[in-house]
This record gives sequence, C-alpha cells and structure tokens, in this order.
Amino acid sequence: MSNLFSLIKNSIHDFYQANELVSLKYREQIDLRQFDDKINDALMFVFGEDFEHVHIGPGFYAYKLNGRLATRQEKARLGRLIVRRIPELIPAIKSYPLSEPEQLRSCRKLFQSVKAKKRLTEIEALIAALYR
Repeated sequence: MSNLFSLIKNSIHDFYQANELVSLKYREQIDLRQFDDKINDALMFVFGEDFEHVHIGPGFYAYKLNGRLATRQEKARLGRLIVRRIPELIPAIKSYPLSEPEQLRSCRKLFQSVKAKKRLTEIEALIAALYR
C-alpha cells in the first residue's frame, strides 16, 4: 500500500497543471508571455513555498507545485489575483450561464483547466522541449 502511495505522490510531484484562457477569441489574440512577471508573482503569492515552476505560453500557463495539486479555492483565488494585477485581461472574462442576461449571470471565468487531449499534448510538448 505504501508503495502505491509513493508512486502516486511521485507522479503528482512531476505534474504540471495547465490553465488556458476560457475565451477562444482572446486565447488567439492575447499573448500571456507579455505578462510573465505578473503571473509569476501571483503564483508565488497564492502558493508560497509550494510553488516550484511555471511555463507561460501564448494563451496558457502551466505550473508545478511541490508534491501536491492546487485546490479549487486556490485556483479561484489565483484567477481573481491575476485579473487584479493584469486589467488588460478583463475583456477576456466569460460569463455563465450564457442563456441569462449579463446582470443575472452567476459565474464569471477567465481561465479553465486544459482538458482537451490535443491541446494538453501540445502544451506538454512545449514544456518538454524546454528541458531537453
């Protein structure tokens, strides 16, 4: 059992969590690399000692924490902090549910976890290319 736990812990230790802009339109227009310092500072502020590394691409950023994954609350806090530090990203925020008028929408998101296998593979290839 402890061997299985050790294997899971080691795989989490080497895992990057990738977030991309929700809006496809803005993902193609905005290059997050120009905000490298501000995103890095926000990650340091939210995760502190647990923050290990970040890779920032054109429409995404991928970060690694020391031996753990980020919680939902930490991800929400990180998104709010990034918006405060980078007001140029405010137009890229997408409101949900789309069927409701803007003032009645209950959820607003700037970033989402990358789950599409094709985009995730592209991001992993970019990160791997940096470490060759």
